[in-house]
Amino acid sequence: MEILRKVHSRGPATFAHLVAVDTPDPLTAIFRLDAPSPLHDRALAAAESPILPKHIYETGDPLRNPANTKPIGSGPFKFKEWQHGFLSHAGAHPDYGTSPSPISTR
Repeated sequence: MEILRKVHSRGPATFAHLVAVDTPDPLTAIFRLDAPSPLHDRALAAAESPILPKHIYETGDPLRNPANTKPIGSGPFKFKEWQHGFLSHAGAHPDYGTSPSPISTR
């Protein structure tokens, strides 16, 4: 709601009908729309709308956040080494599966 809808190049159109996201528990997200939206389901693909960790992006300008040039990684992989435009080396995330939302901050 706060970043992709405002900053993503297709965010204003893609999320035009999204009015709220409820999270009643750590594993559930309820998207509230004010009208049918054929773009919404496709927008939830990771390549289109990446998951951004709130504790890293909740303050400051998201376009100038230091995390933009230091990949974080989530899920079964975390970044071991990354060089912009040259190298991406991921490895197994040792904590994957031990909590509802494993995120590595390197």
